[in-house]
Amino acid sequence: MVNAFYKKGLAYFKKAKALESKGNYEEASKLYKLAYETLEKGYRFETNPLTKESFKLLMEEAYNSYQNCLKGNLSSTKSSNSLQNSFITTASAFFGNLSYFFIFVILF
Repeated sequence: MVNAFYKKGLAYFKKAKALESKGNYEEASKLYKLAYETLEKGYRFETNPLTKESFKLLMEEAYNSYQNCLKGNLSSTKSSNSLQNSFITTASAFFGNLSYFFIFVILF
């Protein structure tokens, strides 16, 4: 069963894609970040391995789309540097914690 976090994260992701296709990179980048953060919350609470993999794939897609959106935004404006830094910090903190979890699982 797909939980509410996945549905909400997917809705944010779809809205961001629509905004990005219209050239509204700043708003799209905010929605990509919101989608990533929502999916991250759901990933932490999910216990089904298949559903967790779905969360992870959509999180990676949101992160990659966010990066591409920032590149498009940077070509039109130089004001999104703070957005990029805050999202990279959030993503690296999550994936950094995830790597410690895998190391812990492997060791024990």
